[in-house]
Amino acid sequence: MVGLRAEIFYDRDGVSYYRCPRCGMIFKKSKDFSRHLNKAHKKLFSSKNRNEEKS
Repeated sequence: MVGLRAEIFYDRDGVSYYRCPRCGMIFKKSKDFSRHLNKAHKKLFSSKNRNEEKS
């Protein structure tokens, strides 16, 4: 399974933001980031891709 980890960075006020490494979108909450991954990049997590990685 492909694992995409968010790039976490902080602004000058100390607020953390999450950046998608695949498309560059920025999110304020980790929940929004995970929702984005499941909707926009779901083809990376399909069972077809998992079978290809095992071979």
